[in-house]
Order: sequence, then structure tokens, then C-alpha cells
Amino acid sequence: MGAQRKRNKIGRNDPCHCDSGLKFKRCHGAAEPAFTPLPAGTLDEALRLRLQELQALQIQRGQQQGLGRPIVSTVFKGHRLVAVGNRLYHSKRHRQLYAALKKKTEHMRVVFIDVNVPDSSTEGESVGWLREALADIRGKESTMTIDGAAAPPAYVFLTNHPYHYALDSIHYRRSLASEGFKIPDFRLDASFFSIRDALAAREKHHEMSRLTASARDYNETPATFDGTIPEFAFGNAVPRLHIGHRYFVPDADGREVPAVLSDATVVEQESMAYGVYRLDDGRSVICSCPMAPEELAAYRRHPDTFFGIHKDQGKRIDDPLDLYDRAFQTYRHSSKEKLLEFMSSWPDSDRLKHLDQQELAIRYCENLVHAMMTRKKGVDAEHLK
Repeated sequence: MGAQRKRNKIGRNDPCHCDSGLKFKRCHGAAEPAFTPLPAGTLDEALRLRLQELQALQIQRGQQQGLGRPIVSTVFKGHRLVAVGNRLYHSKRHRQLYAALKKKTEHMRVVFIDVNVPDSSTEGESVGWLREALADIRGKESTMTIDGAAAPPAYVFLTNHPYHYALDSIHYRRSLASEGFKIPDFRLDASFFSIRDALAAREKHHEMSRLTASARDYNETPATFDGTIPEFAFGNAVPRLHIGHRYFVPDADGREVPAVLSDATVVEQESMAYGVYRLDDGRSVICSCPMAPEELAAYRRHPDTFFGIHKDQGKRIDDPLDLYDRAFQTYRHSSKEKLLEFMSSWPDSDRLKHLDQQELAIRYCENLVHAMMTRKKGVDAEHLK
């Protein structure tokens, strides 16, 4: 006697599985027909137009995905859902983190997660996807387990490269943020009691700190074989301002005379390059030169070599550690005697004489940063009044 086949589907007249007390057809099984307004015209014309639209969509899908089954996918609450066979996959970040942390290794894990979302925010604006990603990852620090045990710590690098969301533009915002999963002093927003504590944390995680800096500084695909600035290598490029080269400039009488460009700088707000030109008679004149958008783009990418030689234009300072690095770069080779002279008014100047040059340079730069940050807070407070 054959076994009876069990029915897996819920009948329309069966009680709904949500325990609402209603029949399935009156609850979760209720049909919700979609209503699409028809275009102007007769019903036959509207149906014909709709068929043509569906045919075009089918052709377009085939060109993108091939002739197999269509991809079943949708977006729900900011996450992409994709059905493959009988399984449903989704793009939640903690799934990617879980898969990476589950791998067996004897070393600290380094996890890269690309969020792959559009980003229309501009410089200075808060990045919404980053807030959500950090909240998602940090929310798993106390709850995620791997094979019944607490998940291990890891360095997490969140990236977003939305190239395919801006195919008709060259303006898009690439982003990278480093975060410590269960590593408090490597968090993106980690705070420290002093510059010395921040330096100690950076040194503790020096490999990851250098990786972050490298990703920030070298984030473009090379466009030329010899390193030439692309704006000056391709197309109808404008003549480049090159220190040491000769140009015709107006002298005091307004005459065009040959001169050598000896120094130059760029004022981005004015889209202008200002140069010091040395005339053949030994005099020097300052002349301005308007910059095309392509030149400004080239300058932003290569400010230190824009004028053909290496000339430090000053890097952007984003936080107190950047300020410390700039100061230490200046004073790290100062003699012990010179540093003690700078610190002669300090209340503990007698005790400082027993410290070596390296420690004196560090302390002096720490004090400079503290003084500048205190001054900045005072200026900001005045602006708020």
C-alpha cells in the first residue's frame, strides 16, 4: 500500500499560518492586483505598446545577461536580494564579515567589504552608507559567533567604488574607511586622551595604518606608461607651465618679453596659477595665468609635481595626527640645543635637558599640536557667539 503524499501548500480555506484566526485567502493569501495606468488611446493600442515595451526589455536583458533564465532580483530595505535556484542571497554586510571570519587562520584577519552603492554626497557631507555600514558591523561585535564561539577580531576595510552608477560622468566619489572589529583603538572614530596615545595606537597597528594611507594616496589606475600627467599627454592639451622653461610675459611697460619661470603656485578658488618669472636683465615679475578645468584636475591629483619639478605644495591636514606629522617632519632633525632653546620657557625646562633629541622633538611637536587645536577651538567658539 503506497504512502499518502503530504500536501506542502496551504489551502486557500485553511487557517493562516500567522495565527490571526483568519482563513489564508483572507489574510496572507489575499491577492493584491497591481494597477498600472494605461497610456492615452484605445485599449488595443495600450496593449500593443506594453507588449513592445516588454519585448524591448527582454531583448535588453538578453544582451546583458545572455539567453538563460532571467535573474530574479529586487531591492528590499536597502539590500539587494537575488534568487539562485532554491536559495535566496542578500548583500548584508555582516554576512560578508561572517564568511571572512569563519575561515581558519593563525593570523589577524584583514577583511575588505565593498558596499557597492550610489553616493551623491559631496566633500564635507556626511556619508550615509558609511554610517549604516559601521552601525551594522559594530552591532555584531557582541552577538556574532563562529561555530559556537565569539567571533575573532579583525581589521575591516569598507570601500565604495560606484563607477557603474555614473557611466555618463567622470564625477563620482570613491571612498575607503578602516574599522576595527573588536579593536577599539583602530575604530574610525577612535578617540585618545593625548597625541602620544594616538601615536602609540598608530604604531601598534602600523601595518594597517600604512595600508590605509597607501590606499588613500594611490587610488587611481595608471593612464600612461611613463607616469606623465594624462591631461598633458593626450588630446589637444594646453601648454604646460614648467619651472625652468622660458615663456613670453608682459614686463612693466606691457611689452611681451622672454622670461624663465622660477617659482609658481596655484589658487584653486580663483582657477589661477601665479608665477614668478625672471627676466633676462635680472628683474623678476609676477604674472597670473588662468587655468582650464583639465589643468585644475591635474593639479589636484599631482600638486607637488604639477610644475614639472617636485615642489611641496602642502598636503591637506584632516586631523591632529596629520598636523603632528607635518610638525615632526620639520623639527625631527633640529639639534637638541635648538629644541631646548624653543622650549626654554617651559616650566620643566631643567628636566628636559636630560632627554635625548628624539624625545625632545616629539614633545615639542605634541605641544605645537595641542596649542593649535586649543586655538582652533577658541576661534570656533567665537564664531558660534
